[in-house]
Amino acid sequence: MAIYKLDPEGDVLLTLRNPNAPFAVWDSDCESRFPHRSKPNLEPEPESGPEFEFDPESVSEPEPEPEPKRKPEPRSLIPAENNYTSSLNSSSSVQFLVSSRHLILASGYFRGVLRGPWKEGTVIHPDGRRHVSAEDWDETALLIVMQAIHGRNRNMPASITLDLEAKIAVLVDYYKCHEALMPWWVPWDKSPKPRFSPPFGRNLVLWILISSVTEQEEELEWAMRVAVRHSENSFPTMGLPIADIAEKIDQRRLDYLNQIFDYLYNTLANPNAENVGCDSSCSSVLIGALTTQMQEAGLGLKPESPFIGYSIASLIKRITEFKTPESKNKRCSCRLNGLLFDHLSEMESLDIEEP
Repeated sequence: MAIYKLDPEGDVLLTLRNPNAPFAVWDSDCESRFPHRSKPNLEPEPESGPEFEFDPESVSEPEPEPEPKRKPEPRSLIPAENNYTSSLNSSSSVQFLVSSRHLILASGYFRGVLRGPWKEGTVIHPDGRRHVSAEDWDETALLIVMQAIHGRNRNMPASITLDLEAKIAVLVDYYKCHEALMPWWVPWDKSPKPRFSPPFGRNLVLWILISSVTEQEEELEWAMRVAVRHSENSFPTMGLPIADIAEKIDQRRLDYLNQIFDYLYNTLANPNAENVGCDSSCSSVLIGALTTQMQEAGLGLKPESPFIGYSIASLIKRITEFKTPESKNKRCSCRLNGLLFDHLSEMESLDIEEP
C-alpha cells in the first residue's frame, strides 16, 4: 500500500479504500435517454499536454515499516484511462499523509470532520495522527485535489482529460474545496476535450457536472439547453451530484413538448381557427394535410407524458418534413411548416444551433 506524503509532518492520515471504482458508468439505461444518437466512444481519451511526473520523493511505503524504505520509481500523475477509470495503484487502499491545518482552511467538509465531535477529529491514534477514511474515489483525482489544498503547485498538471476533470469536480463538490481548485479550472478547460460534439450522451453529462461545480453559468445553461432539446426520457445522472439540474432539464423538456403537442392537437381540434391559413379554403387544405401527415408520422393520437421516445429535436424534425399540398389559389403563400414554426419560434430555447 502506497502513501503520498503531501505533508511529511502531516497530522492526518487519509485512507482511500477501494480506489478507482467505476465512475459515471454509461449503461443501457442511459443509452435509452439518447437512443438515436451515436454511441459514445469507449476508447481511452488521449492525454493532451506534456507528460507530468509526480515528485517521487513525495511517495513512500506506509509507516511504520521494519525494512529500509526504497525509493519508488516515478509514476505518471495522469495515467492512461481505461473504461473511464484511472489507476495509479492496484492495491485495495492507498493513503495520504496530510495536514489538518490545510484541510480545515480549504475544505468545508474536513472543517466539520476535524473540528466537530466526530471520532476522526478527536481520536489520536498510536502513530500520533488523526485518521480519516474515504472510499471509491479515483486515486489520481484525489491526489490532485490534495496537492491543490496543500499548495503543491509544482506537481499540478497543466492539462487533463474530461473524465479526470469530472472526477475532480465530484471531489470538489463533496469536500467543499472550490477555492483551492479555482486557479486550475481555466487552464484545464483549455485542454482539448470532446465536450459539445456528438454524441449527446456521457460527455454532455460530464460537462454539465463540471460547469455546475465551477460555476460557469453560460456554459451550463448552453449544455442544459442541448440536453433539453435531445433527451428522449428523463435525463441520466449516472450517480453524479447533478440531481437538481437533471430535474430542471426534465421539467423544461416536458413543458416544451407539452406546448408543441398542445398546439398540434388543438389546431386539429379547431379546424376553423382564424390563425390557420389565409381563408377557410386554405385552412381546410392545411388542416387536412396536417392530419394525414401526423398519422403517417405516428402522431395520430397525442402521446402521454413523460413522452418517452420523443425529443424536441426529433419532433421538430418530423414537423419540418411535413409537406404543403399545392393550392389552387395562386396568391396563397401559406405553408404548413411556416404556420407551425411561427408558433414554435416563440418558444424559448428551441432555437439551439447544432454544435
